[in-house]
Amino acid sequence: MVDILLVEDEAELAELLRVYMEKAGYTVYWAASGEEALDCLQKEPVKMLLLDITLVWMVLQCAGKCADAAVYPF
Repeated sequence: MVDILLVEDEAELAELLRVYMEKAGYTVYWAASGEEALDCLQKEPVKMLLLDITLVWMVLQCAGKCADAAVYPF
């Protein structure tokens, strides 16, 4: 199980966030698009979903797919 699914289209920001979260001991998967994130959610359960705020549409699609995960747009 992945601890955190990070959905961010800006690679530099995603890398910075991923490094900090991994140093804190979390397993992080980075998705560069909403479609990639939905693909990941179908394959692997996650504990937390961190979404780029511009992907608000995805929150509705993810609601049923990650009912056990905390969802945080940022």
